Amino acid sequence: MKNISLTLFLAILFSQNIYAQFFESNDLYGNIGIAGGNFLGSEAGANLILKEEYFIHVGTIYFQSKASEKPQNYNAGSGIVGSGDSDIKDRYNTLNIRGGYVLKMSSKFRAVFNGGLGLQFRDYATDFTVHTPIEGNGGFNFGSSPSHDFIRKNDVSAALIISPRLEYLPSRNYGVFVSPLFIFNKNDNFFGVSVNAIIGKLKNKEDIRNF
Repeated sequence: MKNISLTLFLAILFSQNIYAQFFESNDLYGNIGIAGGNFLGSEAGANLILKEEYFIHVGTIYFQSKASEKPQNYNAGSGIVGSGDSDIKDRYNTLNIRGGYVLKMSSKFRAVFNGGLGLQFRDYATDFTVHTPIEGNGGFNFGSSPSHDFIRKNDVSAALIISPRLEYLPSRNYGVFVSPLFIFNKNDNFFGVSVNAIIGKLKNKEDIRNF
């Protein structure tokens, strides 16, 4: 029993030492923010920088864009009958993993060049057909109907994400980054800018003393 306890104690001590060494020489932090361009949405993720050089990101990007199949002459109608949405959106959720290289510019700034692949889940409006109004409402005017009917469908596709970022690090534990954001897939291509807060272990103690 004593041998088991001693072995367990040494294992915990060793693992804590490895844990401390890992986080002293590497950076692990989260990001959350907004993004916009020919779309509007948000993103969040976890980031790991190894040896101040190599970058790994796992996260999600959620956004909406103008429905790609909506007819140009679509009209939502008016009143109670006109319950259609005049600003129909396609919705995307892109789970992604990216890798890249870190360029340290100073104790407060670094550039992260990264790109990767994602799995994009799309909820979109499709099968637009001209609406046929129902005659006979008892003489009451409840408004006009939408000009088209449509249904919503879902699909999944691969996506390529490129998102180099400039990080500003006023503290060891929090900062912000700005990044152009490019998402390419078989359905459409999206271009915009992302602004995120970053929180976690962002840099080593040596960088604090260099301020």
